[in-house]
Amino acid sequence: MFPFISPYKNNIVNDHLDKSVIVISRAYNDGFTPFNLPDIKLWIRGDSAVDDGAGRASLWRNYIDNSKSYIQDTVGQRPVIIQNALNDRVGVSGDGVDDLMTVNLGETLSQPNTVVTFLAKYGTKDNCTFYDGIISTARNQMDCTSGTLRFYAGSSSISYAKATPFDFTIFLVEYNGAASQLFENGVLKSSGNPGSHSLTGMTLFNRYAVTDNASDITVLEQIVVNGLISAQNKAKLYQYFNSYYNL
Repeated sequence: MFPFISPYKNNIVNDHLDKSVIVISRAYNDGFTPFNLPDIKLWIRGDSAVDDGAGRASLWRNYIDNSKSYIQDTVGQRPVIIQNALNDRVGVSGDGVDDLMTVNLGETLSQPNTVVTFLAKYGTKDNCTFYDGIISTARNQMDCTSGTLRFYAGSSSISYAKATPFDFTIFLVEYNGAASQLFENGVLKSSGNPGSHSLTGMTLFNRYAVTDNASDITVLEQIVVNGLISAQNKAKLYQYFNSYYNL
């Protein structure tokens, strides 16, 4: 497993990133990380979650742009930080009741968009949302209902059967109109036209604007790219996951 230095490691100055540390981190890795993805807008990882002092995440810092990070100001709706979610790596877990975090990306991302979500586990909650947009007219969503996983972007839900609960799984969803696809651990599972919604922000662990569709997933990482990830970079991304999490 190659070494990795968190770009935030003791280098937050006035709540902003020390950009020089990111450059050092890239050089130190001497390999691929999500930083290398063209048009990446968001990258969160367990070790960028900020503990509120009670073991819950009040802020989940975006490695790409610290000013566009997931937040939750309501104490009772903050997900729990799990120190050993997978092979000693940190994850963040929703309670399946009302937990959620949101981020406003500050721009409109027209399709195609790619959302990669690495789950350490899915619990026992059915009929729940993994992630969504932040408004009704800009939704790139993924959820689980009645033993099926689905993705949606304004028109219809594209689904496939999936037994629950399950352990660590990497979901890569390409929101791209009629050419949209969902991959599970690199294997194509479903395709179709979920709609043409763009993306202005993200809700994690729940559906947009509500608290009645919460999930009890444990998230290790999430990546949002305004565009499609090339086959070559997909392979490198999976290699990065394998190395970092010692899979």
